[in-house]
Amino acid sequence: MRRLIHDMVGSLTVIATRYLDLVLAREAIALNRIIMAEVTRFPTLRQIFWSAGPERHRAEIESFIRRAAAAGSLAAPNPRLAAGQFLALARGDTHLRSLLKYEDPTTSTARGAAVASALTTFLEGTRAMLRISSV
Repeated sequence: MRRLIHDMVGSLTVIATRYLDLVLAREAIALNRIIMAEVTRFPTLRQIFWSAGPERHRAEIESFIRRAAAAGSLAAPNPRLAAGQFLALARGDTHLRSLLKYEDPTTSTARGAAVASALTTFLEGTRAMLRISSV
């Protein structure tokens, strides 16, 4: 069990790090700005963007969470919701700050801190669920 949890923590760390690398890339930030500016004029952009990006990532994380829950290393009564919450924690306000050009979060220290905080918060929540569900 201890090895499963260790593997899960390592996997979630890699997932969050790669996700931040993806959404904070200059090209991704530029694309997000364009989509947000044009989605009211071109409503079909909404579905195309959502399906190709955010929904695809959420589905991949959901699948991982379902497997972790089935192995007993994570409590997630709603894996879909948990996946969205994990991605939101990983993104934090760093993504919005990047979109607004408020700061440049390209330093590995800033990203590492964001990933560590997201992981801690997510795992503490799932540990609490493990305790609650075992009562």
